[in-house]
Amino acid sequence: MQTILVIDDEKNMCEVLKILLENEGYRVLTSDNGAEAIKVIEAENFSLDLIITDLKMPVLDGMELLNYLNNNQIQIPCIVISAYGSIETAVKAMKKGAVDFITKPFNKNIIKHTIKKIFHFQDIQQENQMLKSATAEKGIIYQSQVMKNIMETVKKVAQVPTPVLIIGESGTGKELIARAIHSFSQSEEGEESFKPFYGVNCPAIPESLFESELFGYRRGAFSGASEDFSGKIKLADRGILFLDEIG
Repeated sequence: MQTILVIDDEKNMCEVLKILLENEGYRVLTSDNGAEAIKVIEAENFSLDLIITDLKMPVLDGMELLNYLNNNQIQIPCIVISAYGSIETAVKAMKKGAVDFITKPFNKNIIKHTIKKIFHFQDIQQENQMLKSATAEKGIIYQSQVMKNIMETVKKVAQVPTPVLIIGESGTGKELIARAIHSFSQSEEGEESFKPFYGVNCPAIPESLFESELFGYRRGAFSGASEDFSGKIKLADRGILFLDEIG
């Protein structure tokens, strides 16, 4: 559950935003000035997902709160709301790190849409960061220990001329694993050692033609056989024959 801190010296405004955002499924904390808000931020161990702050407040206002976040390099997105909206004020707030500026009175849907947009952007950033830190090998991007174990197994079986059964739900990447085995099995001795990879989509081949597809046929063996065909097993000799959906 994402946590949002709402800061406004108008208790009614805090209560309205708290109810609105809790109905959207967020955890909401409130504070009536920037100084108290800093205590909340520190108590939450700087792990808040979003701050919504008023601009004009006693003790410590919205601009000063933005200064605090900047000076301490606290990376929490901040929306500034104010009844004293002007282009100059909005630009100043954005330069200090605010991600958006909304003037009072505001439409509830605008607040909800803005928050969803910010969280969506955060999700994309986190996903990109994950991809950057993940391992990319033979066209497969992975990070979990389970996938690391699978790739270690792939490297081992790639060096042994033995049948391999790959089991997994549709879309989990069985062909990617098969191609990774093929890629790891390739020798670095030059083009002479190239090992072919042939895939056969088993359900797409009529039962009456399956034997011919695997073992080949002579020209004229059946209607449409205009030339000899060696068959996928012979073509894939010393390489890999991937029988997709063999079950």
